[in-house]
Amino acid sequence: MIPFEDIVARLMDARDTAVTNRVRLLQKLAPQITRQIVKDRGPSGPTIFWGNSGNVDELAHAEIVDPAILIPLLQLAGQPANSERPHAGIQHTYGYLFSTIQTPFGKKRDRWTSTSLESALGLHHDTLSPVPAAGTLLANATWVAGQIAFAGSRRLDWMERCLRARVAPELLEFSGRANESLRLIESIKSPGSGRQLHLLTDLVRTQANSSGVASQRDDVPWLLVYSIHEENAGWPQLITMFTVKEDFVTSIELRARTRKRSDIRLRYNATVPGIPQHELSGTVKLLRGHRKDS
Repeated sequence: MIPFEDIVARLMDARDTAVTNRVRLLQKLAPQITRQIVKDRGPSGPTIFWGNSGNVDELAHAEIVDPAILIPLLQLAGQPANSERPHAGIQHTYGYLFSTIQTPFGKKRDRWTSTSLESALGLHHDTLSPVPAAGTLLANATWVAGQIAFAGSRRLDWMERCLRARVAPELLEFSGRANESLRLIESIKSPGSGRQLHLLTDLVRTQANSSGVASQRDDVPWLLVYSIHEENAGWPQLITMFTVKEDFVTSIELRARTRKRSDIRLRYNATVPGIPQHELSGTVKLLRGHRKDS
């Protein structure tokens, strides 16, 4: 296991040095991670399918990744060095590995260092790990999230063409592997441009719980994928993905009962230029569907 806490401590000690020095230190201390980040760069790499997120956890009310670490990660990824509004894909994968805050759900890195996500999705246990046997963490995570969030969009075809040779081979057969899905569409107008902004929460029921055994229906987790699509302003952009329990899905269904709402807001640390973080008025729609294995 990579000693992430020790690496963070070393980088924090060097926080007053130049970014280039911290990049070199990160490359020395975590070569398995930094090599992946460099592989992910480029106009046809996984970074192009993600939006931006904040760097303060909504529940813990704490900075998620210290800028002393986040800025070198972003520089390695060829992304703007903005620690307040970082690239969501880099933040939610490699950034989370170096987060030290404690949340009600544990450490941020637990999403990738445990095997619960792979077990739930029926994948090999290192596919979405800090050091996958094939592909990179970000490329593999992008493929999984994109298969769900981009369904029905030309964005899915483009993602598959770009990432087919970059991801773990087993993912080429992955399509969600769930027979039940929900899509919550929250639509608001941008206060500045007046363009329509769609906040998409996709939920798909997975195969099993974290132990790999689906004993009861309520024990089977759902995978949540959050993405944003601003009309006439580019393609859908991924923000994050994680598993949730049945009661969370029930709360989503309850929220969708009122078609017009006054409490729509960006969630899961998403940020969009010109969109305030407070609640806005808009419309809500819930779609139900069924997915089949490839």
